[in-house]
Amino acid sequence: MAESNEGVPEVFPRVFVIGARGRCGRGAVEMAHKMGVPKSNITEWNTAETKGKGPFAEILECDIFVNCILLKEEIPPFLTKEMLDTDERSLSIVVDVSCDPNSPNNPLPFYDACTSFKQPSVRVSLPKSSKPLDVVAIDHLPSLLPRESSTRFANDSTPHLLKLDQNRKRMNADRRSRLRDVKIFCQQVQSHVLYVFNIEMGFKVTVECSRDRVFKDEEFARISGVDMVPEGSWVDAPKEAFILGIKELAKSLAPIPHTHIYFAHAYDNQNGWAEVLNRFIKGGGRILDVEYMTDEYDRRVAAAFPPLAGFAGMAVGISAWCHQQMSPQTPMPAIKPYGQGSLLIEDLKTQLQDAAKARGLSECYPCVIIIGALGRCGKGAIDLAQKVGLPSSCIAKWDTKETQQGGPFEEILQYDIFVNCINLMKKIPPFMTRKVLDTDQRKLSVIVDVSCDVTNPNNPLPFCESVTSLQQPCKTLQLSNSTTPLDIVAIDNLPSLLPRESSIQFANSIMPYLLKLPEVDTHPVWVRAGKKFEEKAAEVLYHNVKC
Repeated sequence: MAESNEGVPEVFPRVFVIGARGRCGRGAVEMAHKMGVPKSNITEWNTAETKGKGPFAEILECDIFVNCILLKEEIPPFLTKEMLDTDERSLSIVVDVSCDPNSPNNPLPFYDACTSFKQPSVRVSLPKSSKPLDVVAIDHLPSLLPRESSTRFANDSTPHLLKLDQNRKRMNADRRSRLRDVKIFCQQVQSHVLYVFNIEMGFKVTVECSRDRVFKDEEFARISGVDMVPEGSWVDAPKEAFILGIKELAKSLAPIPHTHIYFAHAYDNQNGWAEVLNRFIKGGGRILDVEYMTDEYDRRVAAAFPPLAGFAGMAVGISAWCHQQMSPQTPMPAIKPYGQGSLLIEDLKTQLQDAAKARGLSECYPCVIIIGALGRCGKGAIDLAQKVGLPSSCIAKWDTKETQQGGPFEEILQYDIFVNCINLMKKIPPFMTRKVLDTDQRKLSVIVDVSCDVTNPNNPLPFCESVTSLQQPCKTLQLSNSTTPLDIVAIDNLPSLLPRESSIQFANSIMPYLLKLPEVDTHPVWVRAGKKFEEKAAEVLYHNVKC
């Protein structure tokens, strides 16, 4: 038993996992760890502990028993109804992930039917015991995380499906049928999140139509109970509605009466920040900024984009460098989003090969430097660089240790690509200035500003004054003395290079907190986000910031 910061004891269940070394069991143990269950509270058994044995009275001493075995043969039961029928047990929940109620070899013979998300558990009838015992036996557990599980299933199965013998008509038909089944399965599982949110949790979900969204209107329209409305309809939504979005709102002075959950980018005194907050102040609404959804240690809990932003930023930077090698006189063309990360990686490998050929070499790689390399964004950038084949000698990783003495840093000029991945929290000396860049003695030809603080007065790249886009990825920095080209990438929606992956990651990250919206005034994460809005709103009012 531990004690929280408020002095309230924290109580964790004792968990017993059989099949703990298998993939299913490892997943169960991982979840227990992530939920904060101490290692001492988790018992992990596998075949060494169970082979030829059973039933096991030790299980009765835990609170939750999770069966994760892959049943292949007849084995002695792990538990029996007779041994459960006692008040001398602590066990109150049995989770049968294996879910073999119809097998004659079922090692948990005291129940005989699966449960569901609508009715997750069934109470076992025990005549002598007054202690409850609930069994969870849901045979489609992965649909609790539908997008993630369907994506993994599709990624695992598709390569094998594509290898089916195409020379035989029967195998071709089988391949088409299997791929169609995969697609249907993904659609069905994908819709489950909104179904649960909309139907089982009692929320009313309305989705605006969009021509640009990676998930099409039809995919949402198929979900039972979801209303589709024209784009921009949120302005007419009921006052009590939560408006969930991603990027900044269109510029306007109209008061806003709703609660908006999105990335407002208005708390660091960016250009126009007071105007944004004043709309909510006047309308009686508020912002629950996703960037400020934090735990008790001030760590973000729902912002899942940084690794993908760094990953995509490095990708665009390498692509820009390759374009410079092959077509130095023409602007870099638009970049189209990729369906999955593996396609992006293969495309970049091809571009690097073409760049090498253009230079008459068998291979060549740019040398890159990442500042903020130890953060999530920086790790994403490094991950991409490694996956496309850049040698470790071509990747320089800088973080606070290397930058604490203050810039600008002329060392950056000796690299081909500079990627800025910092989380800007305060004013710092610039990493680079226009004056330092204005020389032909530099190798640097691409700067990728993943952080993209172009409207922040503390921007450590003060020459980056406006954003670029996937349609126009680069802008050339005009320098007075240097004839060496320098392209700037400052795309403020980099994760949209991989729209499905980034959407799924973000949805999985924020979903647990959306389900707590009925407790928006008491749940710690939402309370902290609300207080941040109140602080900034007070700053606008108290200092009479001009709007």
